Amino acid sequence: MEYLSNWAKNIVYYILFVKLISHLIPSGNMSKYIKLFTGVILIIVVMEPILSLPNMEQKIKSNILNMENIIAHKDFQSQSKTYSKVNDQLAINLYKKQVEEHIRKLVRGEDVEVSSINIKINEEEGKNFGEVVSIDMKVRKKNSSNDLSIEKIKIGADSTAYNITAEDIIIVKNIKIALRGFYNISPDNMNISVSQ
Repeated sequence: MEYLSNWAKNIVYYILFVKLISHLIPSGNMSKYIKLFTGVILIIVVMEPILSLPNMEQKIKSNILNMENIIAHKDFQSQSKTYSKVNDQLAINLYKKQVEEHIRKLVRGEDVEVSSINIKINEEEGKNFGEVVSIDMKVRKKNSSNDLSIEKIKIGADSTAYNITAEDIIIVKNIKIALRGFYNISPDNMNISVSQ
């Protein structure tokens, strides 16, 4: 606003200057030169806002740089959050791998090998973050030299019967006890299947 008030003052000063010159200098041969001179001054006074654009340009550049800095800062914060999420996911994946490896070591005592394992971990931040929620695991028996033969038990109807030996049931039960003792997970959240 100060800029506009200065511009208006300059126009008023110009009008006063033209009136003063027209009263001081008599009209005659010089009047057309005086009109030319005062016209040029009028153009300069009116065009002052446009002629002072280099100063305005500097202010505009300053504002643009300020906005760019604000945008860059917000972008940096956004990227930081993204990297934090990626880093958290990598840490969770590493933790899952370590839990899987630990479960493989726990299960080796039962003379079985883990063929596949899928672990679900509580990934929500809070008190239970990182707890093992469920385990889905397939194990297979190691070749043993025991000649002990246990009769297979059929569970289910004939079309969907599963052949499970008493030895398989004992292995699954022992694995669930070991995992429950270490990870404090309910046996209902453990799905363990044994294959030959």
